[in-house]
Amino acid sequence: MLLLSAAACTDSYESTPVDMFTEDYLFSKTDSNGTVVRKYLNRIYYYMRNGHNGVNGDYLDAASDDALSVISSESDVYKLAIGRYSASNFINSDMIWSDPYLVIRRVNILLSGIDVVPFNTTYTDALGNTRRLNDSMKAEARFLRALSYYWLVTEWGDVPLVLKVLESTEEVRANNYRRPKAEIYQAIFDDLKYVTESPLLDVQPASACGKVSKAAAWALWGKALLQQAC
Repeated sequence: MLLLSAAACTDSYESTPVDMFTEDYLFSKTDSNGTVVRKYLNRIYYYMRNGHNGVNGDYLDAASDDALSVISSESDVYKLAIGRYSASNFINSDMIWSDPYLVIRRVNILLSGIDVVPFNTTYTDALGNTRRLNDSMKAEARFLRALSYYWLVTEWGDVPLVLKVLESTEEVRANNYRRPKAEIYQAIFDDLKYVTESPLLDVQPASACGKVSKAAAWALWGKALLQQAC
């Protein structure tokens, strides 16, 4: 009886919840088709904002003389325009700082380990070159990061810039400060340049509606240039 009790006390246990995706599982060297990491990328799309860059149904232009609010009563975008918000009295609709950073962190995780996955699955690009699937997936991810930073710099101006996975509390503290808008825009342009030079399609077919394309990257690049000049 004592022996049985002693054996039970030395049993191993799961230190990581069994329903949690670990990086070893996400970036498995045996996942030759990249099935898991592709699901992870699709999940990043899920966390993107549903709709256009705006405030509670209004475009940000409605905070200026360029447009009018679609809401007849006192709208959130009007409160934003006149500065009627603070840390304790904030706008609930779309002015959420943390949501774009959730996407950015997930993109940084994907970029940090995707090249470990063997990706035996290949495809032929528009120029007839044979490429591994992760080439286009990295481009998709970097577009989503660029779009997230575009939202942040448009709404908040100077914001923290994080382009890698932060592994410790010390790293988080070291990067937890607002960087000049010029640096944010440069990071956006760097990501979009990567996308426009990637093997992604110029325009996605109807079956892949909503997926990143080179045309989307060029459009965002132009919009960011115009916004930077304002």
